Amino acid sequence: MKRLAMLLSLALAVVVLHASVTLAADKRIFRLEEAPVGEIEPGKATDFADLILVSNIYDCLVAPRAGGGVQPHVAESWTISEDGLTYMFALREGVKFHDGSTMDSGDVVFSVERMMTMKEGFFFLFDGWIESWEAVDPQTVRITLAKRYAPFLAALTRLPLVNKDLVMANLAEGEYGELGDYGEGYLSQADGGSGAYSVKSHNKQDLTVMTRFDDYFLGFPEHAPDEVRMRYGLEDATLRAMMSRGEHDVSSMWHSFPVYKALDQLDGISAVMEPQAGGYYVKINTQRPPTDDKHLRRALALALDYDALAALITVKEGVAGGTAARGPIPASLMGHDESLPFRGRDIEAAKAELAKSNYDPETSEPVRITSHLCCDTHAKVALLMAANLAEIGVKTELQEMPWPLVMESAATIETTPNLTPMVQITSTPDVDPLLYELYHSSSTGQWHNMEWLLDDEVDSLLAEARGEMDEAKREALYKQVNARLVDLQPDVFLFDSAGVFAKRDNITLPFENEAKRTGVIWADFNFRLTEVR
Repeated sequence: MKRLAMLLSLALAVVVLHASVTLAADKRIFRLEEAPVGEIEPGKATDFADLILVSNIYDCLVAPRAGGGVQPHVAESWTISEDGLTYMFALREGVKFHDGSTMDSGDVVFSVERMMTMKEGFFFLFDGWIESWEAVDPQTVRITLAKRYAPFLAALTRLPLVNKDLVMANLAEGEYGELGDYGEGYLSQADGGSGAYSVKSHNKQDLTVMTRFDDYFLGFPEHAPDEVRMRYGLEDATLRAMMSRGEHDVSSMWHSFPVYKALDQLDGISAVMEPQAGGYYVKINTQRPPTDDKHLRRALALALDYDALAALITVKEGVAGGTAARGPIPASLMGHDESLPFRGRDIEAAKAELAKSNYDPETSEPVRITSHLCCDTHAKVALLMAANLAEIGVKTELQEMPWPLVMESAATIETTPNLTPMVQITSTPDVDPLLYELYHSSSTGQWHNMEWLLDDEVDSLLAEARGEMDEAKREALYKQVNARLVDLQPDVFLFDSAGVFAKRDNITLPFENEAKRTGVIWADFNFRLTEVR
């Protein structure tokens, strides 16, 4: 009898195991990786991992459009007053939050109020611009601006819409009076969104698991994943082992290029490239000697071996961490000037510019080149730059820093290095935040503006472009900005940025299809449009 019971238990275990394997085989699971940490609090999220998470968990009034610009999303349409100050948004009916409740204008207004009150995350995109907001009726929202702001619609891609009732039911003690912590503690561990995927579990240092929200208002293509698992900070060896065993699907873009080359050689794995709306720049401190001299800055740019630099970021033909740049504004953004030549090396021209400068190799301070330790490519670029500059007689001093110290160093002119290689990508589908962060004098003192370009003409043009609602006139203003920046050389414009990822061949990412590619990294990792076969 005991033997029979054991056999029955074993048989039952086999049946259960078979059933679970069959269930797992039927479930489409998408596994990707990003650099830690993964922040899901929609009012605080700003880093790459954060934005990928939040853009899949939450919706916004508008969404990035393939090829550039924005398209309707939760707002199915809008009108703008003649003076460019009042926006009326008509909301799509039947948008569900993950708890099953229906979104209305009250949730949108609450989300705006929360962003404006907490003053975190992408608050800076709206600070000083939004004057008032109100729910006209359950399906209509009016937002009034203090002054005309042409990038406003694009900025709304960074204003996630949260479930008001859920947040209000989960307030904890905090600094916002009757609103306590405004739900910050709750939304740091759970979600209050309406996006295509909802949070199942979250550890921002290790793993976030998300499941498909079947009531999503846009529905799902046939091969969309049922479950998404985002891991954080996989070591090179761990990543390779997991991908080769079929235990992981897509890498982050933060590994070294030799890692992608090695993974590309494995059966069933390919390296792919995502063109991005940003640039790979060498930031030049324009106020600290000796790079406060425009002619020295031009000499630096002319001395670099761009072909050798390109080789450092190339994985294989057609897949690299960037493409040749024509100037500060990437090819995908307004103001890019196709008439400019591609950057190139010219040693004689570099020496001629150096001769016009006040640089003296005997008495001038060495040019300090800093690279941050998050990516060994920056260190290799820094080494090559030092060798190139030595060829024209410029002394350099190399230093590596962890990323937090790089951010600290940007606080003052005196502590900001002369040269810092950096990838910088626009935070919305518009060129405005990229140029303001890089070059406007109001943005100095932070890592994204280590140029310290204190130029009245650039400031004035950028401010004028913000208020210009006519697209053609706005484009012309940005082309003037572009020309001025090329003349001043506040950066070495290395490449138009691109991300490189290793992926298993049964996965198709949205940016592999040009008709779906936005050039914005977080929108190009739209889980709903990812195919798992």
